Amino acid sequence: MSVMSKYTTFLVDLLIWAAVLLTVTIVNVLSKSPFPVWASSLSAILLALYWTLRTNRAQHKAHSEKQDVEKENREISLQKERLETLFALTHDGIVVLDNNNIIMDINEAITAMTGYTKDESIGKPCAEVFRSEKYKTTGLAFGLKMISNTRPSYYEEVEILTRDGRPIDIGARFTLSKPSPGHKSAGLILIRDLSKMHEVETLEHDFVSMTSHQLFTPLSIIRGYISMLIEGDIGKTTPKQKHFLEQSLASTKRMIHLVSELLSISRLEEHKITLNFASVDLQSLLSETVKELESLANRKKIILRLVSPNRHMSPANIDGEKIAQVVQNLVDNSIKYTHEGGRVEVKCQERGDDFLISVSDNGIGIPSSDIPKMFQRFYRSSNVLGIDAKGTGLGLYIAKIIVERHNGKIWVESQE
Repeated sequence: MSVMSKYTTFLVDLLIWAAVLLTVTIVNVLSKSPFPVWASSLSAILLALYWTLRTNRAQHKAHSEKQDVEKENREISLQKERLETLFALTHDGIVVLDNNNIIMDINEAITAMTGYTKDESIGKPCAEVFRSEKYKTTGLAFGLKMISNTRPSYYEEVEILTRDGRPIDIGARFTLSKPSPGHKSAGLILIRDLSKMHEVETLEHDFVSMTSHQLFTPLSIIRGYISMLIEGDIGKTTPKQKHFLEQSLASTKRMIHLVSELLSISRLEEHKITLNFASVDLQSLLSETVKELESLANRKKIILRLVSPNRHMSPANIDGEKIAQVVQNLVDNSIKYTHEGGRVEVKCQERGDDFLISVSDNGIGIPSSDIPKMFQRFYRSSNVLGIDAKGTGLGLYIAKIIVERHNGKIWVESQE
């Protein structure tokens, strides 16, 4: 409350009390009966007291409300400063769009990424600034149409053109703005430049590919010589020497298996391995694959079974050998990480033009934090390292590449 308001309130209270005292004095002078004098005096005093208390309470409430408003304004101002700092300094690009996909704002990261300044961007259609060969009519705003009640945000990796026409790979996360009075923003796009990450991945891929090629030949020679020593082709060995040679041979075979998987990945990624698509009976393919792994399951006393579909399935246009490799890898993992007496089940369903192949088990399961990383190269879940320390973490990655080369999807659902 201002000083002027305080003085005004004090003056009003003073006038009210003066009026009360004047009224009491007049009543005392004019009245001949003591009771009306006493009653009117008391009423006037109580009325004045009530007014004063009410005024003070109103003043206190107004002062308290003013403090609350000032506190809220300070918090809002602080939040605004933080958001503005985050908006300006974040390494990821941010684009704010209105309902007509017109750019309302961008941050400095967008300028560094694409070359477009705020003056060149604000007020322009998104399709004009953030051009994409894949989404020519909407430009980068395409992702806002993908959002629904069941999918509050949408992510896609796409190529866009910079101001000078240079293509860059980006990852775009789309989300709708919450409607609020006075705000015209309809959606936000968070953009991350993936070009450098892809360059690093390419360098890593080239290094792995080159190293694998260089390692494969000498390892094969070492394996051959050790086999010759074990067989006695070069001379007799003692039992102790033979034991160490057998351990060396096992380790060499594991190394060759790892190098072979790395070469397979390299060839699959570079499309050097041609997929031989043909009409295949999936049920027969799965049956043969399961039979090949029955001995492995029997050694652990695990029940391995193939569930037959309710109806005859149409032939699938696939590379049977590669899909068998995927299923074999999944079943092998299930057997490996399921305890004795457990069960592994393989099932295939026809869904329209698609086929859903599932491998399920009642094994140790996968921690929820590990599930998003299961198909990354060399990744192994934290709870399997004590069970099998020799795994390479490449089997699921190879399976992913093969399935995606078939225009399919592969995923995992599990609980630890």
